[in-house]
Amino acid sequence: MKLVNNDLKDKWILDSGATNHMTGNPGLLDGTTCLVPSISVYLGNNKKLMATRIGSFKSPKISIPVLVFPGLNVNLISCAQLCADLQCWIILNGTGGYIYDKGGNKLCSLQTLGNLFILELGLQSKSRRLVTIFSKGNINIWHRRLGHASVETLRKLGFHGDLDDCHICPQGKLKHSNFAKRTSYAQQLLERVHSDVMGLFIEGYWGENTVSFSSTRCQERLLSRH
Repeated sequence: MKLVNNDLKDKWILDSGATNHMTGNPGLLDGTTCLVPSISVYLGNNKKLMATRIGSFKSPKISIPVLVFPGLNVNLISCAQLCADLQCWIILNGTGGYIYDKGGNKLCSLQTLGNLFILELGLQSKSRRLVTIFSKGNINIWHRRLGHASVETLRKLGFHGDLDDCHICPQGKLKHSNFAKRTSYAQQLLERVHSDVMGLFIEGYWGENTVSFSSTRCQERLLSRH
């Protein structure tokens, strides 16, 4: 069982004695939902496990429902349920085997490891697939794609190497942009005056509010009714 726990964590074992497809790792499934009522099974050591969720395992040619049993250390494919779900044929020999649909098309191959038959699906867990995809890319490209993620975050995703100097990262830490530098300066008093161009509200002769706009070049009065 140590071999199974350490080396077959993300692999699926064909089991002629299992009543259902089952796993203890919901990360291998494409979405899970609560299972009501729960289903109980007994292992070979008479230990009882309860299935709390159900999900879907999908490969390019296989899609099957799988029960999630917390505490289960292996991923099992039930021969009986597989034949019932897919109406398939399972052919085994001393070196491996094949699974064919009722039309004679090969769904997947099987390889042997010790006395176990392992499904060759070419798939990995979601988290491992994500790390594999990221690790094949350039660290600087994924730094930008992930919203300028920190070096620590990129290391956790499996990237190696050093980041190039990024001029956007320091800008993102600023509270506001720098003011533009002045190109001209006043040479004498009142040469440049900064003021509010809107004047006071003045009560008009006929009860209207007169809004006065003033500037150094023009003065206008606009009448607006209530």
